[in-house]
Amino acid sequence: CINLANERLQQYFVENVLRAEQELYKREGLPWCGLQLPDAQPVCNAIGQVFRVLDEYSQNLMRSVGNPTDKNFCLKVIEEASKDPERKEVLRAVKPGSSGRKSLPKLSGTGRKSLSALSMNEGFVIRHYAGQVDYSTHGWLEKNNDKLLPECEALICDSTDSLVESLGEEDASNARGPSFRSISKRYTKDLEALLDTLSTCNLHYIRCFKPNGEQMPDRFDGSLVLDQIVQCGTIELVKIMHDGFPNRCCFDEVVARFRDLLPERFHHFGKRTFIEALMCAYDVPASDWALGMSRLFLKAGQMQALENLRAEGVALCAERLSGILARIIRKRWARAGHAVRLCCYLPKLLEQIRVRRASEALAKATVAASRLAPRLLEARARVEA
Repeated sequence: CINLANERLQQYFVENVLRAEQELYKREGLPWCGLQLPDAQPVCNAIGQVFRVLDEYSQNLMRSVGNPTDKNFCLKVIEEASKDPERKEVLRAVKPGSSGRKSLPKLSGTGRKSLSALSMNEGFVIRHYAGQVDYSTHGWLEKNNDKLLPECEALICDSTDSLVESLGEEDASNARGPSFRSISKRYTKDLEALLDTLSTCNLHYIRCFKPNGEQMPDRFDGSLVLDQIVQCGTIELVKIMHDGFPNRCCFDEVVARFRDLLPERFHHFGKRTFIEALMCAYDVPASDWALGMSRLFLKAGQMQALENLRAEGVALCAERLSGILARIIRKRWARAGHAVRLCCYLPKLLEQIRVRRASEALAKATVAASRLAPRLLEARARVEA
């Protein structure tokens, strides 16, 4: 259960931070070569299928239907996973005498065997984003039922204490014989509720790393920390922040905040032109900023540099401003020239396309006529004969 939560939260982080960041660059029209992001969905699907099979076998055990044993449950899980191309890559049978890098003691049950001594019918392996995990299925069927005996449920429901009464189920008095309440289904439902709550919040992420496997103070295991950094997607996040632009502001906000840094003659320009002039006037390197469709993107530290310039009220050289103004005018003339040439070229291009399509249609009609003419002559000759 805890590993399913880790997978879902990791996938939530990837989708809402890494993938959303790349999609923002694409929407804003910035050049960006996409990173290969980890996908935890196959693992989540595999664990979901395990839970469904577990519920089926646990319920059959409570009702004494069929032969629901831990070994049969394990075989069924492996068989179901082998039928799906994605699930069979992340869930497979455990190799006898081998164990993964991690184990889950809570799911193994009491009196469990060592994971290194598991047979093929006593467990399986799931490849999580944090590494392989060997699961021993001993005792899972019994532990998946969170239902109390009907008599105990009836006592709780009949309690005079409101808190104790709220812990019971309303149908406890009507229950007869062994009943079943799935722990895995309730955990999955609570996890989905948690993700729904997170989706309504403004999230900030803090990554925690274990410095060593012994949980000892003043001891740093570099390989262990590096392994965690790679597994949790931090490398991709750092690469996006390094190659991309972590600071971004809407055009309206930039113009409103830094309007006073340029003389009034620049204020009648459009937002994009004003921002471009602002970046050139204060020597912001071209590699440290980019204009999107609706936002200004800046490398780390550049926004604070502009804020400092605004606070200090740095005056600009008149000659430099005149050069920037002349550059803007030349660029506008160039754009106007491109627009005129495009307007002159488009009618010619459309006429060429129309003529080409007409020629192709005429050629097809000519070929069809040349093929049909002999047959028509033969048919006419047969009719006249």
